[in-house]
Amino acid sequence: MSDTFPRLLAEVRALNHAVLGECRPEWGARYPGSRVSIRLAMRGALPALDPADLVDLADMSEPPRPSRWSVSVSHTHDLGGWLAVPRPAQIGWDVELEARIKLSTIERVCSKDELELAPEAAFLWCAKEAFFKALEDEQPAAIPQLTIGDWTAHGVSMWRWRGLGPRNGEGILIRDGGWLIAASVIA
Repeated sequence: MSDTFPRLLAEVRALNHAVLGECRPEWGARYPGSRVSIRLAMRGALPALDPADLVDLADMSEPPRPSRWSVSVSHTHDLGGWLAVPRPAQIGWDVELEARIKLSTIERVCSKDELELAPEAAFLWCAKEAFFKALEDEQPAAIPQLTIGDWTAHGVSMWRWRGLGPRNGEGILIRDGGWLIAASVIA
């Protein structure tokens, strides 16, 4: 997994060259303080933050929404991190342990057409989560209102996809062992 996030970051930068991000095992959900550590890392890495942005990043009760940056945070058991892109672009990302993704959940949030066209059903969950996060304040009331399609293989264990919703976006998904990581950029 050590080279997977850098691969994802490089691919996402092909969609928008200004993307920043970081991912670490110690930012996984099982580690106390991981959410605070992720926010502190963003605070140190993102340029042009104003005082209101610093307050926003410290507020753990809400998703971070700095004024000049679209940011997305994700973490699971042993891995967590963040991605950011200058506004008006928007970004979302998701990291999942594939074994924890349930087919019954996927079937509730995906159409039969999506399931037939996706390389694997679990990919849809991770892609939809990333796309949903990228939509920020334009998120629909429910994830099934978003469509993921146009899957194309792009390198080893990597796929590109398109998200259709209130705004459209592009995405990357990488499988590494039992991990799935996806990012979505809305221009």
